[in-house]
Amino acid sequence: MTFPSSLISVSVIGPDKSPIYIKKNDDEKESLEVEATLFEAIQIIDALPPKIYVRSSDRLLARVHKTDKFTLWAYKASLNYIIIAITPTPLIILEKVMLQFLEKVKDAMFYAFTDPFYNSFAPLTSKIFDQKVLELSASVVPQTVSGSPQ
Repeated sequence: MTFPSSLISVSVIGPDKSPIYIKKNDDEKESLEVEATLFEAIQIIDALPPKIYVRSSDRLLARVHKTDKFTLWAYKASLNYIIIAITPTPLIILEKVMLQFLEKVKDAMFYAFTDPFYNSFAPLTSKIFDQKVLELSASVVPQTVSGSPQ
């Protein structure tokens, strides 16, 4: 299964602001730009004022940042983990679709943490988690201007 064109990258950032998981599409030309954009997103999220999360939808920080090429989505999970998705700017992706995707990635992440061989704050190298992210990424379907899926 390959990474869909509707997503450029999915990353999990640990509480210490270090990336513990980065999944990118295979475009080597954009690789460095994607990583720079990811670290820019971490700085932007860090600068946001603290927020009380009443509902799970409050955890979606929505479109944290938008450039001419990328749209950054962020989800603040429990224990200060942050899940960041980068999508191409020309695509229209509904917030509820992205919220559902990021919540499912969060669930898979915490499930991966229950592996007795996983060390806290270490990079997530689980093939099961990686496969789950690929499966979930298929649910991120862009919308056309009329509102129907492409």
